[in-house]
This record gives sequence, structure tokens and C-alpha cells, in this order.
Amino acid sequence: MKLLHVSDWHLGCVLRNVSRQPDHETVLSEIAEIARTQRPDLIVHTGDLFDQARPSYETLQFGIESLQELAAIAPTVVLAGNHDSAALFQLFQRLAGSGSRLRFVDRAQPPDAGGILEFPAGAERIRLAPLPFVHQNRMIDAFEDPGTWMASYADRIQHIEEALTRGLQEGYDAQRDVLLFAAHLHVGGAVFSNSERS
Repeated sequence: MKLLHVSDWHLGCVLRNVSRQPDHETVLSEIAEIARTQRPDLIVHTGDLFDQARPSYETLQFGIESLQELAAIAPTVVLAGNHDSAALFQLFQRLAGSGSRLRFVDRAQPPDAGGILEFPAGAERIRLAPLPFVHQNRMIDAFEDPGTWMASYADRIQHIEEALTRGLQEGYDAQRDVLLFAAHLHVGGAVFSNSERS
């Protein structure tokens, strides 16, 4: 099984009044070439496709066309990050349709409600548990009840991760299945590199 993992493109980003578009065009061309050469079984983008929740039309077009180019090579799953709009991702998925090789994941789903995605990979099967960004101040109704609403962010995320893990393990066949967890989350205990706001 071959996996191509990409993340944090931040399309539409402008730094110090300089557009990063030329950089994005170069890098995404390189990523597409890697995909064409390596022929992965699955491509996973783990969030922050766009730099802003409301990207420009030009940025939207560039992002979708870049993802469609990857999806022509292998099934491609895109998780919503903290810079992305979950509502926009939900719309993208509706437009793409259920049979599309390009899949947008706007929110976590319980395993029994489509929260575990499956993809053939030769004699193997990839089972993916995607967990898009979960805002600290928002509840995920499908995983939480009023008793968990006052828990810490880390405890809430752990509860969701445990549910997805159980879903991945249900029916697991060690001879065939490759289990993957993909997320865009805050991480406790990280060391800051000074490239992001604290």
C-alpha cells in the first residue's frame, strides 16, 4: 500500500503583501508529479487547504483543480482544517457526489454513520478514520452528550479518537487491512518554532 500525505497548503496566503500563489503553483506541480510517478493507492490532505474560510474565486478554482488532478491519479480525501470552512467543505462534497474519487470531510462522523472510509489497495484494504479540526468551543453532537460538554478539549478529543479507533478495529483483518488515522488538531506539549502565532 502506498499513501501520499499532504497538508497545510494555505492556498490564497499573502505574506507581507506578497502573494504565495507562484510558490503554490510550483509546489503543487511537484506534488502532482510525485503522485504520477509513485502511483499511491490513496492521497490524504489533512487540512488547511485554504488560508481563509472564505477564499477568493480564483483561489477556490485553483484549489479544486489541483485536487481534481490528484484525484485523477488516486482517491483523494481532504479534511477540513482550522483555516478551512466546514460549511464550504460540506458543499464541495455535495457537489462532488458520493461516487467521486475526491472526498471532502467537513466533520467527524461516528463509525456506524460513515466515519470510517474504505479504499481498495491491491490485495489490501485501507481503512481510514478522518478527524477534521474540532474547535475548542464547539461540540460534536454525534460523539458527545451534555455530560461531556464541560470536559477539557483534550478529554473530548480523546473520547472521539477512542470511538474512531473502535470503529477501525471492528472487523479488522490483519492479513488485509491497513488502518489509518488522519487528523487536523491542536497538540498538547508541542514546542513552538516561532513560525506561527502562539
